Amino acid sequence: MRHDSDFINSFFNPRSVAFVGATPNKTKGGYTIVANLLDHFAGEVWPVNPGYTEILGVPCYPNVKDLPGVPDLVIVFVPAARVPAVMRDCAEAGAKSVLVETGGFAEVGGDGVAIQAEMMEIVRESGMRLWGPNCTGLVNTSPLLFTPFMLIPDAAKSMPPGNLAIVAQSGMMAAGFMLQYMLSGYCAVSKACAIGNKADIDETDVIDYLGNDDSTEVVVMYLESMCEAGSSWRRRAGPRRATIGDDQIGTQ
Repeated sequence: MRHDSDFINSFFNPRSVAFVGATPNKTKGGYTIVANLLDHFAGEVWPVNPGYTEILGVPCYPNVKDLPGVPDLVIVFVPAARVPAVMRDCAEAGAKSVLVETGGFAEVGGDGVAIQAEMMEIVRESGMRLWGPNCTGLVNTSPLLFTPFMLIPDAAKSMPPGNLAIVAQSGMMAAGFMLQYMLSGYCAVSKACAIGNKADIDETDVIDYLGNDDSTEVVVMYLESMCEAGSSWRRRAGPRRATIGDDQIGTQ
């Protein structure tokens, strides 16, 4: 893994977001993601789907390579078998940050393992960073960015900025936990991160970033597996941040 915390900033603070898999079908996750982005994201939103020329009143493009600019972040929500081709298009377009929310990769075995391996080959060849796959993405409350495929109308009022960051791995359980916690109003959140299969970006990358994030003072982690020992995480998180995970809490 390449631990480059500065590069992770493009996931949390993009100026433009392309979304591959956008649809006007309100029953699909591809609708809720683009609807959320158009509702709250202050930057450019570029839906991508060759089947449409417009979605929710904004132009829709057939391919990432056809966008009016290079997106800071590309969110991908298409069937697993199509993801490597989309990532190659992203590489050709010059995109360096790709978030794949689709499932069906190494977590299911079989062909999914081979597809994820192909994705990582593209990452190595192109120098891009990959978040996921098999995840619900991330939330930044200031400036607001909400990538999960759950519809949250008026997200700015629902998620006021706070000082607690959540890092979770366990698929829909992580998404449900994060959203319930954030929307409960019990504790305001700075960042929420569902890292899924962590094929490239893992909890260590995220902790490195959060350790330098002025809006984060406490980090909560819910993980299925760990890349480094808790003591190392506490060192990475920095002297002013508590880390809670694997039944441990500490500051340095």
